[in-house]
Amino acid sequence: MEISGYSLNELLGQNPRIFSSGEKTKAEYKALWDTITSGKEWKGEFLNRKKNGENYWENASISPILNEKGKITHFLAVKEDITEKKLIDQALRNSEQKYQTLARISPVGIFRTDAKGSTTYVNPTWCEISGISAEEALGNGWLKKVHPDDRRTLNENWQQSVNNEAVSYSEYRFIRSDDSIVWVIGKAVPEMDADGKLIGYVGTATDISEHKKLESTKEILINISNALLATESLHDFSNYIFDELGKVIQTNNFYIALYQEETQMFSAPFIKDSLDADLTEFPVGKTMTGLVIRTRKSQLINKERFKSLEQAGEIELLGPPSDVWIGVPLFINDNVIGAIVIQNYDGEKRLDEEDLKILEYAAPQISLAIARKRTLEDLKAALEKAQESDRLKSAFLANMSHEIRTPMNGILGFTELLKEPQLSGEQQQEFIEVIERSGARMLNTIRDLIDISTIEAGQVSVMNSETDMQEQLEQIVTFFKPEAESKGLRLHFNLPAGESTTCFTDSEKVYTILSNLTKNAIKYSKKGSIEIGCNKNQDCLAFYVKDEGIGIPQDKLESVFDRFVQADSRLSSDYEGVGLGLSITKAYVEMLGGKIWVESEEGVGSTFYFTIAKKNKQGLEIKKTILEPEKTDKITIKKSEIKLKILLVEDDPMSQQLIKHMLSGMYDEIIIANNGIEAFDYAKTISDFDLILMDMKMPDMDGFEATRLIRQFNKEVIIIAQTAYSMLGDREKTIDAGCNDYISKPINKPDLISLINKHFKHQP
Repeated sequence: MEISGYSLNELLGQNPRIFSSGEKTKAEYKALWDTITSGKEWKGEFLNRKKNGENYWENASISPILNEKGKITHFLAVKEDITEKKLIDQALRNSEQKYQTLARISPVGIFRTDAKGSTTYVNPTWCEISGISAEEALGNGWLKKVHPDDRRTLNENWQQSVNNEAVSYSEYRFIRSDDSIVWVIGKAVPEMDADGKLIGYVGTATDISEHKKLESTKEILINISNALLATESLHDFSNYIFDELGKVIQTNNFYIALYQEETQMFSAPFIKDSLDADLTEFPVGKTMTGLVIRTRKSQLINKERFKSLEQAGEIELLGPPSDVWIGVPLFINDNVIGAIVIQNYDGEKRLDEEDLKILEYAAPQISLAIARKRTLEDLKAALEKAQESDRLKSAFLANMSHEIRTPMNGILGFTELLKEPQLSGEQQQEFIEVIERSGARMLNTIRDLIDISTIEAGQVSVMNSETDMQEQLEQIVTFFKPEAESKGLRLHFNLPAGESTTCFTDSEKVYTILSNLTKNAIKYSKKGSIEIGCNKNQDCLAFYVKDEGIGIPQDKLESVFDRFVQADSRLSSDYEGVGLGLSITKAYVEMLGGKIWVESEEGVGSTFYFTIAKKNKQGLEIKKTILEPEKTDKITIKKSEIKLKILLVEDDPMSQQLIKHMLSGMYDEIIIANNGIEAFDYAKTISDFDLILMDMKMPDMDGFEATRLIRQFNKEVIIIAQTAYSMLGDREKTIDAGCNDYISKPINKPDLISLINKHFKHQP
């Protein structure tokens, strides 16, 4: 009564509606009446009106009172004045509404959490910055969008602040749904109730991406400068630039185009593109990159601007169209050297003016770095070329020594054996044939040397005459057919039927070219056929020599015509030659106004093509040099009583035969090993060899390696190196490998016997 202002007498007999303020509806009153008349208790709040007309709030509990028969006789209502509480709640709601309004219009991201640190509210600006919806952000949902590299540390620091009820401050990154990265500074302070108890946190998130981009760009430029010497190639260096710029710009589709003014071409030492990754070279033309070069200005081109430029005839599309494209020129001393380009196929908003500014800021340093890298690569390439040339020349000299001394060994050695009076006529004939083969091999080597020397000296002239190419091919096939058939190869030529192949050219050089190519085809073929052909084109004759031999590795195709290449010690030692034949062939082809090239596949075969012009100026006759064999004095050889068990390691059958005859009468047993592997196996299984004569250059395993392996288990056996190499330091190399002594080819019988006696002088 005190609350309502009514007296008891005024209330007795009155309907409770006397207190109604009209706030509750008839339906609400009906629901209340239905509850209590059904025998249940009703609880709720009323906004009632006092006698004086003022409204007040009360919390009510109304229960039915039942008699002994269970019938409702009346109702009991217990009420509590909650007006003050309601006013406080309303004030809080008003305050919260004002807070929400301010938060919605704030330019800073705002968030709130409960006492455990779980997010309960984020404002629209926070959602805009992070790219996360308000629903996704609730609880710890926001943490899923934090950059993986920042997530663990940020969460640990945040939980530590919550546990300590301390202020939280951190820098971290959000990854938006479009894969863009946003840097933010997050700051949160504890929120306390009236009793000083923690009820949650209020915090802000500020976008600092632009500041971070500028800061990162400066760091990137320093890193790029430092990487100049650390990267191996311009491609690797460009890849490093790509990785570094990717820290601040979306570089999913990126390339560097270097401008070649003479050819009006772009070369792309580096390209990363999801749709056009194979573009490594393209014409300047009316490309967008070409527009950057022509205008000497940066370009940001979206679909609308592309259409406008295309209609104006300024640009033409090259490759797949992008939604947005940025190109920035690269300058050195005011000269445009190229452009750095990024583009995106997934929306125009992926790249903007800010990205353009970053590229422009970085471009001068990148230009300087690229120019320096190109200079360093040019210097490195020149140095490597010089070193490779020196290495090949050294290998050539070593191989030349081998190619001269090995046949000389046969010539001089068997010539010396022919002087022995007890030889049968059959043995004499056998030795003479060996001498002839060795002489022919040496003559080929000397001829190649003379040819390449006269070519380098510019003393080779062209002698043109009417030449019948069919006759040339017939002569080649006739000459080489026996050699080819001895290896089981089929050699034939192919000419167009009914077509004249007569040409005014140097017949001798054409024959040499065809001869060299046919010799190579036979040398490097073990089966199949060899076809020589000629076709007459409008301006030239086109020839080919096709085999089914071992083929040429793809990385050797460009260098196969370089001199000394076969002499490269990394190549197989199974084939004779000094590596000059194809160099001579190429030089002759070019003298005849043509060009030469090769197509090959390892294990399938090779086809050499060359052309010669139909007309050439007539030259002078080439002088020829005739070499006379050197005479040798007669030597008397003293018999030896030494009887040894010898392992002769030699891959050349002629040398095997020669040494066996030289040592006739000096051994009880001599075993032949054809390479280092066989030598190792014999030495491992037969332990009582007195002497090993070790050839140092052999296929599969050379003498140096074989000697080193044998010395691991046999320190006593005498090993004498016998080699066709005679370069300075070769003796020291053989001794270092484990040999006791050294003899060079061609081997002189008295010297060999003397050397053996030196090591076995105490044996009977």
